[in-house]
Amino acid sequence: MQNNPDIKVVYPKEPVYFAYDVFMKLKKAPNGTNVDKFINYMLAPKTSVKFSEAFPYYNPNKQAVKLLPKKLRDNPAVTVPNNVLARSQTVLNLGKETTKIDKVWNDFKGDQ
Repeated sequence: MQNNPDIKVVYPKEPVYFAYDVFMKLKKAPNGTNVDKFINYMLAPKTSVKFSEAFPYYNPNKQAVKLLPKKLRDNPAVTVPNNVLARSQTVLNLGKETTKIDKVWNDFKGDQ
């Protein structure tokens, strides 16, 4: 969208599936305190805004969204409208069925 203003965001009427990137700390992380500091830093609203400016994807941090520049806050690809979020579902672990989903997606993209 940044490179081509003719690209528009269209959400289907059906439920939208979201997958999230996450920060996590391994149970036996040797530097667990530093992991906590890093995660807290990344989740701080001002840091989260900087991250969204560099990588303009959906930002679930409500405090950060309030601080986003208008061009990102008003962009439905970055700030998903509440009515879309209300009907969204989280992608579940499909176990062995994941390979079928991967095949359909790769076929769709044209990957071999």
